Amino acid sequence: IYGKIPACDRTWSVLTKGKFAGQITSAAYSPDFACNVAIGMINKQSIEETTQVEIQTHDGTFKGLVRSSFWS
Repeated sequence: IYGKIPACDRTWSVLTKGKFAGQITSAAYSPDFACNVAIGMINKQSIEETTQVEIQTHDGTFKGLVRSSFWS
């Protein structure tokens, strides 16, 4: 997730090309990786690794990048 993120106190919708593709259940800034990280469920049939997505939070929409693991 790019940009300062709000607290994830409810699920956030993940969209690709304007269509629902999954949801984020947890997110936070990672000082170890110097970026925001999130955990959620994504429809594998509609999104591939490194797909850019839009994440709808209660504080607005943020851009994100799908990764199966953020440590690789």
